[in-house]
Amino acid sequence: MSDEKVVLVICSTLNQITNYMMIDKFNNNISKIVNITIDDDENKNEMMKNKFWDENLKNVINKKYSNIKFEEIIICQNELLEEKIFYNNNSDNKDKKKILDLNNDEKIIWHITGGQRPLLVNIINVCREKNRTNDEFYYLEGNTHKLLRFKLEDNKNGISVLENKDYYCDNLDLEIALNLCGFRTISKQCGNNINLLKKDDNDEVKIKSKIYNEIYKKLISKECIKIDEFKVVIKDESKSKTLKDFKYTDKIKIDEIEEISYRDILILTNFIKEEKDNLRKEVIKTLIQKLTGDNEDTGVITKEIKSNYPAGWLLEQVVGYKLKQAIEDYYNVINEESKLNALHLNYKIKHKSRTNDNDVIIDDTVLDELDVVLLTNSGQVINFECKSGGMSGDNSKSHRFTTYSVSGVFGLPILMTPLLESEIGSLNELDKTYYDNIKSAVKSGARAGLEIWGLDKIEEKIKKVLNRMED
Repeated sequence: MSDEKVVLVICSTLNQITNYMMIDKFNNNISKIVNITIDDDENKNEMMKNKFWDENLKNVINKKYSNIKFEEIIICQNELLEEKIFYNNNSDNKDKKKILDLNNDEKIIWHITGGQRPLLVNIINVCREKNRTNDEFYYLEGNTHKLLRFKLEDNKNGISVLENKDYYCDNLDLEIALNLCGFRTISKQCGNNINLLKKDDNDEVKIKSKIYNEIYKKLISKECIKIDEFKVVIKDESKSKTLKDFKYTDKIKIDEIEEISYRDILILTNFIKEEKDNLRKEVIKTLIQKLTGDNEDTGVITKEIKSNYPAGWLLEQVVGYKLKQAIEDYYNVINEESKLNALHLNYKIKHKSRTNDNDVIIDDTVLDELDVVLLTNSGQVINFECKSGGMSGDNSKSHRFTTYSVSGVFGLPILMTPLLESEIGSLNELDKTYYDNIKSAVKSGARAGLEIWGLDKIEEKIKKVLNRMED
């Protein structure tokens, strides 16, 4: 685009990512932004508070583009968009300043993605009446990731389609996407959380990628070992212990097990009673060493094992780094630029919890941790919840809510467990007691509308997602 200055008109929406993309696209050409928003006093739906969506957008824009002027037009729910509404709402004087003057020649870019249908019809009609044939209209289709650009024809009846192509925004990262939806990252806990899709991987990321993908191959195999051969060294104790030496919850019949797969060791760890010395952590450490041959690089990951539910932590790392490898392999094969902006693990976020009228903040605590999260360059969030044990219905619903809040109905929430695809398809045939919690998690996830992927199908499934993005 030339140096021509334009007014950018946007419509208040839950998915402010689309408005951000348009602001980023026209950043250097914008004389001002005009946001058309619904009067919340007229809006009886408490879940749809425009002023908080607008607040999220303004906070991000003011931080990144401090030179852009931002104004608002507030209309009632069913009010027609007459010319008078384009005035400043705070004045009844004849001398009041117009926010938008449709009688001058300044070009207006109308971004109509977020508006409700009656509002969009009114915008088109007003522009036809004023013969605004120089203006352009933009609509971003979330399902197909297509940008439709059109203008009105001189005869006031038809439209001319100028573009219908893929849209993307390289300047959208996960923190911005979350901020736009009212979430904020916990800086101290996310300070070292790197984007695994950066092209310039450091040496530690390369080591981790190699090790976790080795572990992944062993976990999805049917390889078993004698349970007495899996020996765990406990700190300050003179001899090692086997899995049969620990105490377990939920009536695990450990004495009846003679052979066990590496994947089952991961699952079984959740049932070990923690008496001292972080027993679960030591078991997962031993499992990692067994799976990798305990080479000199193994210490890079064993030093990071979490004390609380280390089995879940290992599952998250394995899923995340397998996704990283599968995504990079996919784009190397098709020889195209990646359409993914970010891949993060263990991304902690906060959210403002408000009173019923949405006006008073009553809590600002950790709402969620995104175990593994992908962000596409079209603003879609693919959110993986990794569960090595059980998951409540509330937890799965919260996970779906977070995904919906960030990228609306076009977000994709996915549940990952240690189960293989064939096992998910035959849950009732899994008779091992220590599978019960995972079976329950799968059922909870399905009821909440999460996609459920088998651990052995990560590469196949993510390629299908990427293929849909390329179509």
